[in-house]
Amino acid sequence: MIANQAKVGSLLIGHFSARYNEEDYPQFLNEVQSEFQNVEISEEQKTYQIGQKKSP
Repeated sequence: MIANQAKVGSLLIGHFSARYNEEDYPQFLNEVQSEFQNVEISEEQKTYQIGQKKSP
């Protein structure tokens, strides 16, 4: 998966086809989490902080 290769800390997924609805989201999440653990499905009207990891 590209997210693993890029060594990102988290993955935000969205922009699903109109043929899917929110009832399908758990299936998408499970499918992605089989390859990459830290995944979140984006929500309309929600603000997300995107940026680099903070140094310890």
